[in-house]
Amino acid sequence: DRNGNELSRSYNTWVKDDKGNGVVFVYNSASDQIVYSRMDEDLKAKLPYAYEKKDHRTRVQYEYDAFGNVVKQIQFGEVPLDLSTLTENASVDIDLADTVIAQTTYHNNISGSNYLLGIPKHVQITDGFGKLTRQSWYYYDNSDDLEALPTKAQLTKKMDWLDGGENPVTR
Repeated sequence: DRNGNELSRSYNTWVKDDKGNGVVFVYNSASDQIVYSRMDEDLKAKLPYAYEKKDHRTRVQYEYDAFGNVVKQIQFGEVPLDLSTLTENASVDIDLADTVIAQTTYHNNISGSNYLLGIPKHVQITDGFGKLTRQSWYYYDNSDDLEALPTKAQLTKKMDWLDGGENPVTR
């Protein structure tokens, strides 16, 4: 702010994974964002409804496949400020109702002259309790076969899940 107080801070947890044969995969396993409640007195007087008396920390964790695609992203929402209370799986003091989990499967076509990686095939979103909230399927290169490996990776059809109804399709 104008008084030099830090308003927010971001942390990224980087992991180095030696895959062998000189291949090293460096990836971000978690991102944390802290928003501090420090607000100068003039601003508090002008915006009393916006002032909260506590700092907030949110966390996102990532899992990857062998090609480096993010296959699982867990948005925990608010987590404890003191991360020493968290395990690697962030299973302590987490409000599961505030958690969103996105899981993605991909087409990775490395056959012949193709080298198409990270082409989304299916995205599924659940809450922290595992309840499905939405999902989508992606089709490429004018194929209606979800398992067909794309050769151009041109998205030509997207089908979204509709709970209790016919899944809508976009072409």
